[in-house]
Amino acid sequence: MAHFWLLTALADRMYSIQSVLNFDGWKCGNYPQFDTAKGLGRVAFVASILGIILGVHLSACFQLVLLRIGVLSIQLFGDWPDEVLFMALQWTVYIVMICSFH
Repeated sequence: MAHFWLLTALADRMYSIQSVLNFDGWKCGNYPQFDTAKGLGRVAFVASILGIILGVHLSACFQLVLLRIGVLSIQLFGDWPDEVLFMALQWTVYIVMICSFH
């Protein structure tokens, strides 16, 4: 068992992160909107997080598209190479699609 100390430590840390994401401390009856997995509090919280992620990536995607078609100056992004700008555009489009799906 001494060989697996790193895996054990990672598993313990992941359990504590999952406990927070599962709202374990909120189920004591004081917060009825977090009692069930489909409670309004959980849905609103997750929707807010997804909305923030979508907004940030959508605005970055819009700026990258404007940069690509020549409306914005390249100095806005600090003279990034074209390959990096294209990868950033691909990433933002991917995240926008994933957030839209969810």
